[in-house]
Amino acid sequence: MSCDNDNQCTMDKGKTACDSGQKSAGNCTIAEDLLCLATQAKHELIKEKMKVVLDAKMGDKYQRIAEVAAEAMVAKFLHELEGKVACDSYKNDIKSILVG
Repeated sequence: MSCDNDNQCTMDKGKTACDSGQKSAGNCTIAEDLLCLATQAKHELIKEKMKVVLDAKMGDKYQRIAEVAAEAMVAKFLHELEGKVACDSYKNDIKSILVG
């Protein structure tokens, strides 16, 4: 049984446990959903704990990397914005020549 993106558990061949004859009083879907949620919660918890460990071991380096990456992204954004402004000005100049 595995979880898909909609919190639905499926058996190996794409059938739910309910489809494979394990239905009991309409609670199968709820039970499957709860198992999937528990599995996802486990993964999230492990991920959170890994973040704590990584931060303790590499936090300073990751902070510097984040700063460098953020600065580069801002510079790229500003460069693209300047290019757009220049392009818009160019288009307006051409339009004014053609119209005037």
